[in-house]
Amino acid sequence: MKIHWIFFISVSLLYCVKGQDPIPEDNDAELWRVLYAKLDRLLDETNTLRDLIQEMGEKQSHQAHDISNLLKHAKNDRKCPAVHVAEKRLAPPPSSTSNSPQEWTVILRRQDGSENFQRGWDDYRNGFGNPQGEFFVGLQKLHEMTTYEGPQELIVILGDWENEQRHAKYDLFEIGGEDEQYAIRQLGEYSGTAGDALAYHRGMKFSTLDHSNSGLCPRNYGGGWWFNNCVDSNLNSLYRRRGEAPEMQKILWSTWKGYNYSLKFAEMKIRPRT
Repeated sequence: MKIHWIFFISVSLLYCVKGQDPIPEDNDAELWRVLYAKLDRLLDETNTLRDLIQEMGEKQSHQAHDISNLLKHAKNDRKCPAVHVAEKRLAPPPSSTSNSPQEWTVILRRQDGSENFQRGWDDYRNGFGNPQGEFFVGLQKLHEMTTYEGPQELIVILGDWENEQRHAKYDLFEIGGEDEQYAIRQLGEYSGTAGDALAYHRGMKFSTLDHSNSGLCPRNYGGGWWFNNCVDSNLNSLYRRRGEAPEMQKILWSTWKGYNYSLKFAEMKIRPRT
């Protein structure tokens, strides 16, 4: 997930030298900027994947035997393609993504406040909501989709209460596994009309109300997100109606509407990168 960042690092370095926690636990946390760089990539779930491939390989062997009986009068080279097609379907773990590189898969949607996004770690890991309405696909599923199904790109669609719509697109997006706290491993180059409010969160671990990797950020800003110290964006916070007091808990994309505006609509979608 991706490239072009400007960070204010002097205060962070000062705290690190003193051996103190670089994340202050107060309501001015968003004034601070900390440089967190992810230096190591981990290879996740290789044993699980190996077992899956072995299991499916055994199933293929049985299927090939059945096909052989059905097509006993056909040429041998007509059996091979069917086996190869099955092998191609085995490689990634199951997911909802399409085989077409042109089709986007929605991973998050906010549109009317009908779903509760003030949830704990387990819910964000497993996913919740209605895919036809407000929902979050789940961190584990998102990790598998962005890790095992080839490089993915991300687009964020945003709408305000004046019915204007803008977008932010990133040409690479990858989420780590639970052992990495589902951190944003990669965030690629930005393009679009909404401004780059996600770059500040690159490399950050996911945090929820009951499982914080970022001090008081989940409590102060709501929902679950890849909080830094604390936000330039947060699409999982409280849904605010038009005219409600914005406060800190709001659906936020600071580079478009600033820090005091709660958006009407937000959607995140991924697809295989072409």
